[in-house]
Amino acid sequence: MLSASVGVACLLLGKASAQDSEARRLFEQRFKESLASPADLDAAFKFAEAANAVGEYEAAIGALERMLFFNPNLARVRLELGVLYFRLGSYGQARSYFKTALEQPGAPEDVKLAVQKFMGEIDRRQRISQFSGFVQVGARYQTNANAGPSNLNVRVLGFDATLDRAFAKRPDWNAFVIGGVRHVLDFDNQRGDTWETVAQTYLAQQAKVSTYDIQALEVTTGPRLAIPLDALPGISVRPYAIGALLGLSDTYYSSTAGLGAALSVPLPFASLEVGGEYRWRTFHNSSTYPLASQQSGELAGVFASTAVPLAYGVRAVVKGGLYDNDADVRSNGFRSSTVDVAFPFEVTLPLVSKPLSVTPSFGGSWYNYKAPNVLVDPNVKRRDRERHVGLALETPLTDLFSVGVQMQLSRNHSNLPNYRYRNFSVAFGPSLRF
Repeated sequence: MLSASVGVACLLLGKASAQDSEARRLFEQRFKESLASPADLDAAFKFAEAANAVGEYEAAIGALERMLFFNPNLARVRLELGVLYFRLGSYGQARSYFKTALEQPGAPEDVKLAVQKFMGEIDRRQRISQFSGFVQVGARYQTNANAGPSNLNVRVLGFDATLDRAFAKRPDWNAFVIGGVRHVLDFDNQRGDTWETVAQTYLAQQAKVSTYDIQALEVTTGPRLAIPLDALPGISVRPYAIGALLGLSDTYYSSTAGLGAALSVPLPFASLEVGGEYRWRTFHNSSTYPLASQQSGELAGVFASTAVPLAYGVRAVVKGGLYDNDADVRSNGFRSSTVDVAFPFEVTLPLVSKPLSVTPSFGGSWYNYKAPNVLVDPNVKRRDRERHVGLALETPLTDLFSVGVQMQLSRNHSNLPNYRYRNFSVAFGPSLRF
């Protein structure tokens, strides 16, 4: 499956490269046409569109401003100029064009709505203290909510045994809330340094398998410091502190403290982030989880993510990481690697004003444990290979509200039958973004 997906990605990248070459050729052609007829407003507008498509915003601005010289009453041209200056981060100039677009006699209603949206975004971005976030509530069904083994034949103390059906896989529903808040404090200096704090939470209440009721909270906070490089404008580094709490079955299960750092690099047609983290994790015993403390220890890892535009409005979003976990009881320690690939795109449906977001995805995790678990098999180190495929659909109802559904099929292959399982989950519910 992985090799086929890589082949598809390479094919799409080849198409994207050809599409970029065609866009650049059209840009050069429109430039020659506009240069030959400087008073031709239609030629100037086509050149501005072609320049915008290849990221030549300054050239597009020059063409549109030349149109205003011949006809200063073009509200839509003033809107486009405002958008271009907005993309360049020149919010004062953008605001000026947006205001004059509204002042033009007979300005179309869609121009007025677009101006109001951009003006609101400028106000938000120019605030020293900025908040944004999301929250989703919904329900999830899983065919194997407790990650129980697919077969009742397991290993105990190195011998074959039959698992009690009370511990076999169980389907279940849950109600969940997932949310996140991001706060950015602008230092208001020339480099654009900020202080960013991100808080994320997940709450789930099971209908039957109450031992998997989850209450999770994680907070990261630290500065984002711009690195002034003329060759790569926009590059930044973010060192941060980490704090997390986890509850299971309505009891205090674990706490985490850690440090991390991430480097963000905006490339010409992609984005790239690389980083690393070190976490100290403490697990707490309870009547439900009497051996939890044996997992306490240190987790270190490196990660990377990138988003690359492909053909036909499709993006490839790739995330991966390598991790090393040292636990107090060595059989709970492991080395792992993860990779997730998603291809988000939008589809316009008949009779629907807002596009439907579609995101197919696939990924996997590989775990190699450092020592055998004597309670399972004292002679075998556990090795897990988890793979999953998914599909997410989301349709906006308003600028703030949307409703979505996420489906995922996962399967864990293990060299020990106790940990082999399959699970299909489907979750749905409304979301709010602000």
